[in-house]
Amino acid sequence: MGINIGMLLLSLAMKFISAKIQNSKSEQAERELKAKTTDHAQEIKSNTRGSVYPVKVIYGRHRIGGNNIYVTTGGAHRRELYYAQTLAEGPNQGIVNDESSRPYVWFDDERIYSRYAGLYTMSEKTGTSTQTQDTIINTDNSEFTDTMRYTAYTAWKLDFDEDKFRGIPNITYLYDGRLLYDFRTSTTAWSDNPVLALYDFFTNDRYGLGLDSSSIDTTSWGEVADYCETKSFKINMVVALSEDNVWDVVEKIKLLFRGELNFWNGIYYLRYRDLYDETSQLTITDDHIVQQSNGKAMISVTDPGNYDTPKGLRVTYISDNDNTYIQDSFIIGDETGVITEFNLKGCTDRSMAGKLGTSELENQQLNRTIAGRFRDDCLLLEPNDVVTFNSTALNIADQTMRVKSVTYNSLGFIDLVLKYDNLYVYDDVYNINPEDIYTTTLPDPSVASLVENATRSEERRVGKECRSRWSPYH
Repeated sequence: MGINIGMLLLSLAMKFISAKIQNSKSEQAERELKAKTTDHAQEIKSNTRGSVYPVKVIYGRHRIGGNNIYVTTGGAHRRELYYAQTLAEGPNQGIVNDESSRPYVWFDDERIYSRYAGLYTMSEKTGTSTQTQDTIINTDNSEFTDTMRYTAYTAWKLDFDEDKFRGIPNITYLYDGRLLYDFRTSTTAWSDNPVLALYDFFTNDRYGLGLDSSSIDTTSWGEVADYCETKSFKINMVVALSEDNVWDVVEKIKLLFRGELNFWNGIYYLRYRDLYDETSQLTITDDHIVQQSNGKAMISVTDPGNYDTPKGLRVTYISDNDNTYIQDSFIIGDETGVITEFNLKGCTDRSMAGKLGTSELENQQLNRTIAGRFRDDCLLLEPNDVVTFNSTALNIADQTMRVKSVTYNSLGFIDLVLKYDNLYVYDDVYNINPEDIYTTTLPDPSVASLVENATRSEERRVGKECRSRWSPYH
């Protein structure tokens, strides 16, 4: 009987690899990669095996699976199973314990301290630069000698019990990820502040951009980090660079606090969008607007068609309810109209997802822009700056707008695209009506109006879509 059980264990172990995995890609691992589903939460809780899987980067807290890198059997009648799983880039805080100091670890979605008590021994390495080799595996085996520095992993010894184990279990962990450097205090500790995570990703040369800290304006970044703590904007995100390139990761982190990056003179400046905390950088008047030789202002209004204006927004996030960490979604706005997608991969809180989703939908619906040529008084404006706009040609007074783009042309003038903005976008309530915010309107087609350069275009999609663009009559 013992020999049969030993052979069963050996067979199970061989399915995951009977010795150290070689560096070459296995055909099985490649098939597993192609078979990944679109459920991000389920993917990162699944156990994998093979060198084709990059080590994850964990920011904040998440429930994760491991990647099996070593499996073997041992003990009397080979009834003991030894294996190691890589978890994440280190150093990390590590596996979370409950109030009774029991680790949040699951075998096939069942906490290990109940059904499997006395049948396992586990050791954990958090990925420090000085960690030593594991002793659990090396007690009976001398093959696994790698210290795995900078990589967090667990080592396991399972005592086979045919009444408890139906195979090698899928193991998941509730895990606190990277220890992050806080440039505001010059300290390093675990944190779920998304700005500190972004700083880590910018400066880390193993998995991030590898930029020197001198290329980051820590003053502006510190202001945004403080803002995130005030708003309780947090990051709980698993980064797998097999799925995302580095700039995709940057964009996904920025979504968690409405962040914007500006690059100027070799330095990255960080901003956030929230009119409750921002002030106007410039009041633009007719004196700033360049005029043609005939006295006409070089300015125009663009109003996208209804087809391009969403009526609703589907917010997708990872729900941490009862430590399940499952993918969930909900719709803000009109569920019967055009719906756009908003994926908050690094958010595990429904309330935070709702606030950011509401702001995003209102921002997309408030989509009228003004483009024009301006004098060099506007030279210091940057994308994302808030301005107060006035134009007698457009009949606009004291309109809050946000700089969308800045272009310096060869004639010495500044070409700006300005987008409407309003406090409603940032009050966490879906209550916007763009027509109440626009202080100028397109001409009423039922009334003869004096306009110039009017154009009308049609796009045939499901029906016909009309777009309008016009310049004021002078």
